[in-house]
Amino acid sequence: MTDTTKTIASSFRNFFLGTFLSRITGLLRDVSMAVFFGSSSQIASFMVAYRFANLFRRLFAESSLNASFIPHYEAIRMQDKKEASIFFRDLFFTLFFLLLFIAIFFEGSLIFINKSFFQNDIINLTILMFPGLIFICLYALSSSILQCHKKFFLPSVAPVFFNIVWISTVIAFRKLNASQFVYTLAFFVVLAFFMQYLATFFSSKKIIFENLSIKEFFRFKLFSKDIKKLFKPIFLSIIGIGAVQINSAFDSIFSKIADSSGPAYLWYAIRIYQLPIALFGISLSSAILPPLTRSYKIGDLENFKKFLNVAFKKSFSLMLICTVGIFLIGPSLVNLIFGRGRFDLISFVNTTMCVFAYGSGLVFASFVMIISSSFYAKKQYFIPSLAAILSVILNILLNAVFVFVFDLKSISIAISTSIAAFFNFLILNYFLLKKFKDIYQKDLFFSFVKVFFTVLFAGILTFYIGYYIKDFGILFLLKKSYILPKSFFSQLASFLKMSSIYLLCLISFSYLLKTKDILFLKD
Repeated sequence: MTDTTKTIASSFRNFFLGTFLSRITGLLRDVSMAVFFGSSSQIASFMVAYRFANLFRRLFAESSLNASFIPHYEAIRMQDKKEASIFFRDLFFTLFFLLLFIAIFFEGSLIFINKSFFQNDIINLTILMFPGLIFICLYALSSSILQCHKKFFLPSVAPVFFNIVWISTVIAFRKLNASQFVYTLAFFVVLAFFMQYLATFFSSKKIIFENLSIKEFFRFKLFSKDIKKLFKPIFLSIIGIGAVQINSAFDSIFSKIADSSGPAYLWYAIRIYQLPIALFGISLSSAILPPLTRSYKIGDLENFKKFLNVAFKKSFSLMLICTVGIFLIGPSLVNLIFGRGRFDLISFVNTTMCVFAYGSGLVFASFVMIISSSFYAKKQYFIPSLAAILSVILNILLNAVFVFVFDLKSISIAISTSIAAFFNFLILNYFLLKKFKDIYQKDLFFSFVKVFFTVLFAGILTFYIGYYIKDFGILFLLKKSYILPKSFFSQLASFLKMSSIYLLCLISFSYLLKTKDILFLKD
């Protein structure tokens, strides 16, 4: 169970590989949506409903459950492995029955609202998708215990099964009109959530049954003493994540007000924005949380600081590369992924501008995840929740100003998100330094400066080469006339050309300036 920078790197690579596969299939999922159904108002309504239906998924699963479960499970496991398995068992059944109750209650409430007051596509679609909450939350619990046992690939690759069901539904029912299709898809989304959970079920079950017999597994105790200890951290996490999700809902509403197809533009842009976030930000923060927890638990603050600094270095290097890459290659990527079928020029322009706006906040969004992990490892949940709430308030205020005062379109929603991510980072960093004045090692900022100039020089050279060869993405950036590649092969050629130039420039300057924090990718 010894943790080193090598074991963290191994965990990161496994999580990265699984996430890469899931994100690729996720992009294929959204490509199929864009090709067959474009960015119509019905698709936009489905996307709003999908966010509402997944509100409780965000509240009870993913970061909330992961951040609360891992520190408690690790603390118990260090004392008694069987007690840790009992803790998981009791939490599994408690969560299942609680989710079942919540699902029945909200389904009934939504049906009552729908029949008594008004009928709306968003409400109807939410009703259909809401039961999937049960499976996605159980998937989050299974993922958490697998991560504690250094099994990072399976939890990260499980969404592939979700995406396969989604893509299959799009292809099978592509001839339906948009109004009929969204209801069909809403039904199959629940099946997709179940398949995602099933992918992790057997591995997590194997871990538990190493310490418990079948009879012992079913002798569960709802809301046991150890589970009650989770109430406070989960509650605080829910407050913070709930604020973020409320903000996400407001984003959809503001974007719908700004432009009837606004939610669709943001949806497609977020698919690209979340790719580096998932591949690097979530992978790193997930990989370091268990070792950070174990280091802090045994009082090994030197390794605690070391692991945190390593995560910062890798995150900054990867995210800055992606940020510059988004501006240089983003137009080609958007056109390659979505530029066909009913995804027209207007959709391309609006989606690309949203990608630019989201991309400007990548570094700070990643830093927020890493610093939050350091607080979760110490079972300090209030500060990340407070920072999230304050940044959400700022985000909503900026949305209101941009949309109602300046009459800006959907891009303003993405700009607000990036500004809020920077604000969130400032708050977390303030409290981190207050707790550990010497948390940052001496070579960290030197590393940042070296990476910054390496990526800057590579970006500038790529920009001028792109302008010289008349790449349409660079011409788009300069607001000059351009011809948008239409065929798949011309789109692919454009993307490969610019990405290859950027990669070669990046490697060249990395060797020239001896930037080890970029060259670590070869290790």
